[in-house]
Amino acid sequence: MGEFLLQYRDPLFGLIVFFALIFIISSISYWWAIQKAKKEKKRLGRFFKRFDQKNSDIQVMLQNPSSSEALKLLADSFAKNGDYEEAIAIYTYLQKDASASERIELLKKTADLYKKAGFLERSKEIYEEILGFFPRHKDVLRSLLIVYEKLGDYDGMHDVAVALEELEGNEKEPIYVEFLKASAKGDVKKLKKLYEQGFCRRPVLEKLFFVDPKLAWKLLSDEMVLEIVDILWMFPKEQIHTHLPKLKELYSAKGYINEADRSDVFEFDLLIHYPKADLEFEYICKECKKRFPLSFSRCPSCYAVGSLEVEMLVSKKRELNEKGLSF
Repeated sequence: MGEFLLQYRDPLFGLIVFFALIFIISSISYWWAIQKAKKEKKRLGRFFKRFDQKNSDIQVMLQNPSSSEALKLLADSFAKNGDYEEAIAIYTYLQKDASASERIELLKKTADLYKKAGFLERSKEIYEEILGFFPRHKDVLRSLLIVYEKLGDYDGMHDVAVALEELEGNEKEPIYVEFLKASAKGDVKKLKKLYEQGFCRRPVLEKLFFVDPKLAWKLLSDEMVLEIVDILWMFPKEQIHTHLPKLKELYSAKGYINEADRSDVFEFDLLIHYPKADLEFEYICKECKKRFPLSFSRCPSCYAVGSLEVEMLVSKKRELNEKGLSF
């Protein structure tokens, strides 16, 4: 018994036990991983079997030429309901016997669905394939522009924006790309230059309030106050400036100062005389007229650039004193 206890106290014996435990745990983990992989393989097999059966049914329908239009309608219905897998499967099979123009249309619908589903690289590949045949296809160029923006590929975005400018005379997109590039780099000089050009002034000022607040306040004009009223409204008291008449009215309405007894802006005037009220904001696209709860540089619906309009909504002031957004 004493010998066993001595062996038990031996460091070498402890190491042997330790490595034995590691071996046992590793073996169990390996066995568990194999079982899990087999289970996943069976699950995928069942899925592909079901998918292949669905595709074989589609092939049978394709043998009847009169069913093509019905299949298109079915695919469009799937796409509308968010059943992208089914819609893409049908569009892909329809491409085999389609004419050149019909195939381009089907390819675009497929790419649009990949974009909606978040498969941006696959969507980009298909858009680029279409442009290989029809380099002046405006709808495809616009869609590819959005995909490049979401991927952060500003060089590719610039090339498409220039092409669209030549086709449509739209000067906003190339300037917007320059803004995105300057914003990503924090290039203050470039941002200042873009602001002075008169386009993208709101997003430029919003970015400058983060990277160079002094310059942002200096560039701010009285006419711009209402365009970025939601941003200015969120500043804490210790960070505000009141060098402009509209700023005096705004921050008197906010209750930070008492330097304006009236305002020609209805919402400001109301809050100056009724301090229990507060402001909330909605954002309207001037192109498609849709409303959104969050600010945007490009409309989430129609993808227009520089179309944002801020709408002030008077509401009851909350009981809790919320701190402003600090830049």
